Amino acid sequence: MGRPQARKGQGEAAAEKEPRGASDRGPSPQHAQNQGPAADSGDRGARHGAAPAAAEPADRPKAKSPSDTGSRIALRNWRISTRLVSLLALPVVAATTLGGLRINESMNDIEQLDHMQLLTKLTKEATALAEALQEERDHAAGPLANNGNADAFEVTQPRRETDRRREAFLAATVSVGDTSGDEALESIHANVSQIAQQVTTIAKIRGTAYDGEGSTTQTVNRYNRLITSLLTLSQDMAQATNNPEMIKRTRALAAFSAAKEYASIQRAVIAAALPANAKTAGEMSENDRLTGDDAAENEKQALASFKRIYASLGGNAEELTAPLVDGNSEIEEANEYATRVLSRPSGLAGAERRGYKDWTDQADTKIDAMNTIEKTLLGEMESKARELKQESQQDAIINGALILLVLGVSLVGAFVVARSMIRSLRRLQDTATRVAQDRLPELVKQLSEADPQDVDTTVESVGVHSRTRSARWPRPSTTCTARRSASPPSRPSCEATSTRCSPTCRAVRRV
Repeated sequence: MGRPQARKGQGEAAAEKEPRGASDRGPSPQHAQNQGPAADSGDRGARHGAAPAAAEPADRPKAKSPSDTGSRIALRNWRISTRLVSLLALPVVAATTLGGLRINESMNDIEQLDHMQLLTKLTKEATALAEALQEERDHAAGPLANNGNADAFEVTQPRRETDRRREAFLAATVSVGDTSGDEALESIHANVSQIAQQVTTIAKIRGTAYDGEGSTTQTVNRYNRLITSLLTLSQDMAQATNNPEMIKRTRALAAFSAAKEYASIQRAVIAAALPANAKTAGEMSENDRLTGDDAAENEKQALASFKRIYASLGGNAEELTAPLVDGNSEIEEANEYATRVLSRPSGLAGAERRGYKDWTDQADTKIDAMNTIEKTLLGEMESKARELKQESQQDAIINGALILLVLGVSLVGAFVVARSMIRSLRRLQDTATRVAQDRLPELVKQLSEADPQDVDTTVESVGVHSRTRSARWPRPSTTCTARRSASPPSRPSCEATSTRCSPTCRAVRRV
């Protein structure tokens, strides 16, 4: 009797173990009975297909239609990698644009200085023509006012030189070319064209030069208008550049050239009033004397203006104009004689007798010294324009090299950073896709078929090492353990060894 009881105890123990194992693989009979007809009706509905739709409550809300995602080119529809590249490219594009503007500004400066060099050459030709016209007017005054001999050497030789200078000036005006679209050169080109038309009227001025009584002032004024037009061309050069120093240099040149013109007028007025030799006294009308006296006053004012402007450039005006006031007896005597003749009425009658050749030779010393100073100013202005052009070219090259260097470094840096971020995002995306498609379904299957303690639920590292990762993703050491809950016994639950659960455990909890 003892053996059967032992076998009976073993059988009961085996019977008790059987439901325990069965509960791991499915619901217990009691749990199935608790579900009752609902489970059966669900099975029948699944088998017949149309039953679930009929069993749905009438008041269940209908599913909403998907919202409009907008255009494909909308910012919210861009890929994350595209947004990162755009974010990094914006500063590079801005820096490139600013650098291009700086280079364009340097190129505009170079173009302006090219215009400056062209106009400097044109000004040199205009100044040379003005000098030739002064020589023609002053040296022809004596012969034409005394006997009207237009074939005298003092008349023909200066006129030939004037014609040669006129052809050179007209050739220089052609080099200005087409100025359409350039406001700075358009006004200068218009002024040059007007001067070129005035130059062609020299033959008309020569035809009536010093012809008749009272024609001296008229002839001097006609030449003066043409000479003044040529000399003002240097002032128009300031419109071709925004450089303050070049503007001051053109003003200084214009002031000194005006002073020389006033000195030349005095030479012409006195030469026209003097006889051919010292045997007879000269005659000067009051109108001619006033013209000469005004020229003397204007000369002083123009020289004072030149010294003030030249000193503002850092130059020594006193040293530059020293030959006009110190150490030259011929210039001093010419100034004293002009003052005696022009400063008071009948000044020529009270002065010593002399011929016009003697006077023009003495006055030429002063005019030649002024011509030398004028050429010095032109040379300084041309050298400064060349120096400014070279500096602008160097600045353009340096700016271009720096901009290219910064642009290259920015592009390389942006590429490296964007590539690193995109790789991290792609690695994260691939890992999440692999977890969702492979690891998570497999884990859920294992948990539903086996003991949770036998399943490895350790979360592997994604490979993205960032400080911001811990806010959204668990650390590699975080694990979750699924165990059998007390009530109901067939529903697995999730508990984390830390305060956070991984996405895998959250999915398990939903299961």
